[in-house]
Amino acid sequence: MKLRRIHFRGFGRWVDRTFELGEGLNLIEAPNEAGKSTLIQGLFALLYGAKREGYRQQRREVWYDVYKPWQGEAYGGEVDFSLRGKEYRLNRSLVWGKDSEQLVELKTGRDLSGDYPMDARRDRQFLKGLTGLSRNLFTRSTYFSSQALTGDQEMLEKMQQLMGEDARVEPVLNRVKSEIDKIGVRATGNRSYAIALRKQKKLREETGKKRDIHERQRESRQRLAEWNDRLNRLTEALREAKEQVEQWKKWKEATRERNEVLRELKHLGDHLKEAENIRAELENRKAKREQEAPPVLLSGEESEEIRQLLDRRSRVSEQIRQSEAGIREAEEAIRRLEAEKESLLRLAPGTVPVQLDKLKRVKEERAKLSHPEEETDAEELEALQKDEGELQRLGNEKEGRDREKSGLEAERDSLRERLQQAKEKKELESALSRDAASPNHGGLWLGAGAAGAVLSLILLAVFPPVGALALAGSAVAVFQGLRMRKDQKAREKKRKGLEAKWKDVSDAMEADPHLPVDPDRVAAMLDEVEQRLRRISEEQEQIQRRQQAILSRWEVGSATELWKLWKEKSADLEIRKRIGTLTDEVKEWASPFRERLGAFELTRWEKKISELGEEAEAARKRRTSLEARVHSLKEGLEQQQKEAKQLRAAETRWKEKLGSEDPAVWKDWIARSQETRRLDERIGDLAVKWEQWEAKRREEAWDQRQQEMKEKRAAAEKALEGADLPEDPEEALRLCSDRLTAAEADVRRLESEFSEVKGQADRLSGELNRIDDLSLGDLETALEEAEEEVAALNRKRAVLKTVQEEIREAAREAQEDLAPQLHPRASDAIGEVTGGRYGKLMVDPAEGFALSVFVPETGSSCPVEQLSRGTIDQMYFALRLALIRFISDNASIRLPLILDDSLVHFDEARLRQALRILGKVAGEHQVLLCTCQDREGRMLEAEGIPFSRHPLTAPGEGTA
Repeated sequence: MKLRRIHFRGFGRWVDRTFELGEGLNLIEAPNEAGKSTLIQGLFALLYGAKREGYRQQRREVWYDVYKPWQGEAYGGEVDFSLRGKEYRLNRSLVWGKDSEQLVELKTGRDLSGDYPMDARRDRQFLKGLTGLSRNLFTRSTYFSSQALTGDQEMLEKMQQLMGEDARVEPVLNRVKSEIDKIGVRATGNRSYAIALRKQKKLREETGKKRDIHERQRESRQRLAEWNDRLNRLTEALREAKEQVEQWKKWKEATRERNEVLRELKHLGDHLKEAENIRAELENRKAKREQEAPPVLLSGEESEEIRQLLDRRSRVSEQIRQSEAGIREAEEAIRRLEAEKESLLRLAPGTVPVQLDKLKRVKEERAKLSHPEEETDAEELEALQKDEGELQRLGNEKEGRDREKSGLEAERDSLRERLQQAKEKKELESALSRDAASPNHGGLWLGAGAAGAVLSLILLAVFPPVGALALAGSAVAVFQGLRMRKDQKAREKKRKGLEAKWKDVSDAMEADPHLPVDPDRVAAMLDEVEQRLRRISEEQEQIQRRQQAILSRWEVGSATELWKLWKEKSADLEIRKRIGTLTDEVKEWASPFRERLGAFELTRWEKKISELGEEAEAARKRRTSLEARVHSLKEGLEQQQKEAKQLRAAETRWKEKLGSEDPAVWKDWIARSQETRRLDERIGDLAVKWEQWEAKRREEAWDQRQQEMKEKRAAAEKALEGADLPEDPEEALRLCSDRLTAAEADVRRLESEFSEVKGQADRLSGELNRIDDLSLGDLETALEEAEEEVAALNRKRAVLKTVQEEIREAAREAQEDLAPQLHPRASDAIGEVTGGRYGKLMVDPAEGFALSVFVPETGSSCPVEQLSRGTIDQMYFALRLALIRFISDNASIRLPLILDDSLVHFDEARLRQALRILGKVAGEHQVLLCTCQDREGRMLEAEGIPFSRHPLTAPGEGTA
């Protein structure tokens, strides 16, 4: 079974409201008191109606008055649902006495209501016929609100029936109980036993008081006579009151008719008066036009030109006055500003930044201090300076030794080079002298070869063989000559190289003429230089030892560091002097503001002087602004005065044209000209309107109608003769209505009093008739019969109770057979719900579905009532799943599961597990999960469980 749509025409807060439900899991979110329970109760009401089950006569359900619609009279609605492959619509009206129900198959549109006959309560029981489930059984099977199933006998019988054991003992028990209830056991109430006891007691009292009754009869007859006399008086008063009502009805109607005539007369009088007013106004306007017309009638353009001229003159005059006032105000503001900000205005624009720069330099100088926490000691600085000087002298001495050593090393290198040059020059001179002794015969060989060649050519012509030999010899001579010339060139080239090298060595030696040329002399000088170098090296080592002593004394690593230390301390001393100078300069400059600045503190003075600069700048800007305003106003004043001169020239032209120099006369003529033109327009409009009103007066016959209304008014006033009414028509009508209402109220009051008195008289008369009809003997006989009836009822009740106990014993034996069927399903469900913590849930149908479990920690059986609230809810949640699966499986119908805040006590882990199970259950059963929280929705989304969200909104805010 799937619920598709729920529409409420009216049920509690839900008026004309539709809810669409989807397949699977439907999440209905709303805070408490937002209508979730109303929605569920309304669903069950639409499915099963508002008549109580178990009663032969119609009785309202206990919720009927609670859920009446908040608005309107429509009480009911309709439900669309599917069941066993068919779609149905159940339409139901819950209005008591006018209730109706209809079942329609949506696919074919066929009305199925006639297929279900009415029961004793005139209810067709559609859903019970479709599902086989009564209201109680359907609700207990589908609806879960964390309540136990204690005492649900109908569910037990239905489960036995589904198991094939038709053991419906409940109807028998109900009939036995009904018989016992009819008898009753108490002396109060409306049961047979109580009635018999009351009858017995009453007869005993009546028999004992029979004599008193005869006395009361006499008194009752006397009272009856008094009631009858009062009835006669009331009858006469009621007749007179009704006559008054009729009279006031006539007067009210006549007053109403008179008022209508007066309204019509007033309407006609208003029309006539309006026409007369138009005529009078037309004449007045014409007369006024003659009075208002000026000597010179100005056109609209001329009036506008003069008005603009006068307005401009007035505006320019006002502008001149305002400019002069503005100049005075600005000059006064300048004087006040100079008086209030005199000291600040005396500050030159650049002085504050200069002082701030000095303070900034003080801060920078302080940052430059190498030893800000150490005061420089003069003696220490003097000693440091002396050692630094000594170290510098030693350094200079060392540098001198280094220079001397470098010079000697250079001299040594020069001597070594001179010695090398002398030896090389001597070798080059020997080589050149050897090369000079070698002669050059290459030219001779070439000449001989050339001569031989000429001779060979001659011989070849005369004696060829001899010529050929001669030619060969000439070739050999030429070849030898060429070879020798080549060798000669090589020697010449080598010689030139030696000569060049010799020249270079000679030039190099000549470049340093103070060195000797003789190698032996050079060698002697070189030995002397090397001895001096050894002596200088020893002196350098002594200087180095003295330098190291000074460095160790000041704990520095080098002369540079010692110099740096001296420079830093010297610089710190200079910096402190500069800081003092800058501070004194700033203090001297700030002497006019010393009270505001306070004692010298760098950061605070920077802020304060900066503020002074801002104030001085603001004052200067203010003065500049005011001076610029004065200048601007003076320029504007000059322009305004020029414009005023131009306007005076234009006024002169109009004075000549109008013949008047008074601007007030001009304005008067402008106004009179405008009024004259307006009167001309109004006169034209009134003339047209007067003609229209005259035509309408003739067409509608106002005079004739007025006469007719006067005649009707006279007739109405004649009908009202004798009625004391106010002159005001409306007040008279209200008085008639009030008097009529009061007269009708008197009639109703008299009728009510007449009815009450007549009822009292009839009751008293009836009592007298009953008393007269019953004698003392009759009372005694009736008493005996009553006592016998009480005894018979006692005997019958005892027999019925015995039968009831026997039937219940048999029913308990049948209920115990359900346990084997429920236990597996319940145990599977509890294991699934608790994540395996509780493996077995035991259900005792004989004890109203009492639940117990085996506690894992102790292994003992424990009633679920002794567990925590969250665990108890889990147990009943598991039982609900087991029962709905049991019923659905055996009845071949998948019932929906409706949970109303059933999981509110579940913690996060339990809720997550329960939602996973509901997600699985939603695959076969439709689930409606109602909650007042948002955690179910968030957790369903986190788990990826498909669902439809239905947030409930208050009426008028949206549709679910």
